Amino acid sequence: MGLFTPNYTKEGPGVEKNAPQKKRFFVFFEIYFRKFWKICQLNLLYILFFLPAAVGAYHFLSGGNTVLSALLALITLILYGPATAGLSYVLRNFAREEHAFIWSDFMDNLRSNFKQSAIYGTCFLIIVVMMSISTFFYYRGAATNKFLLAPMILCLACLIILFFMDFYMYTMIVTFRLTLRQMLKNAFIFSIVGVFSNLLTLFITGVITALCVLFFPISLLLVIPIVPATTRFIIAFNTYPKIQKYMIDPYNAEHGGDTPAEDEDDRVFSDERLIPPADDDNAAG
Repeated sequence: MGLFTPNYTKEGPGVEKNAPQKKRFFVFFEIYFRKFWKICQLNLLYILFFLPAAVGAYHFLSGGNTVLSALLALITLILYGPATAGLSYVLRNFAREEHAFIWSDFMDNLRSNFKQSAIYGTCFLIIVVMMSISTFFYYRGAATNKFLLAPMILCLACLIILFFMDFYMYTMIVTFRLTLRQMLKNAFIFSIVGVFSNLLTLFITGVITALCVLFFPISLLLVIPIVPATTRFIIAFNTYPKIQKYMIDPYNAEHGGDTPAEDEDDRVFSDERLIPPADDDNAAG
């Protein structure tokens, strides 16, 4: 169920009921270019939350006060998760072709999911930095000590799984009323169930990120207006079908509903069911 596989339909004006399904590859670009300017606006709003860290880095490199630089970086560290939750809500709606207001929906979901997303986002960044340093350390050491290859591979595998889990976490945070423990459990299962689409998502977003790093600082001309929101849109578009299939559809089936489990006030539903047992979905593995 990746970016290049057909599994996407949308009924509405101008769409025949029995029309053939469009391939998701084409649907992605249709939505992306239709929402392009809104994604640009969303991206500019999102990167505002990284300004404290940018100012802190500039202040530190200019020989300024270290404590102030650290404080500014800490502000961005805390705001990263809530800002990404707000971003993910709007992009999730774009991915399923629903309306969203750039400013109000972004800020509303930033505030309403602040605690969970701040805890998760802060822990995620810290763990990723630590795992990246460890992987690099073992990689350097493996040149002279082959026994360090094993911990290097283990750290790299854990890092990849963390990124796979992150693909799903923010969409679940803004969609369900679940504990962080439940969402982390779900995200881990999704990292396995959707391994092929996860690898595709990681490859595409990784290439975009690598190109930005390779062509820095020229790439700032793209990063500022479009790149972060674009990568998050790719993630939302590629992962939401899994969440729909394994969480929303089973919930609606159990409760006799045939529509997305969010009412007209856009309230998230309380979902005690996590992912269906393996016996219920052997064909999907």
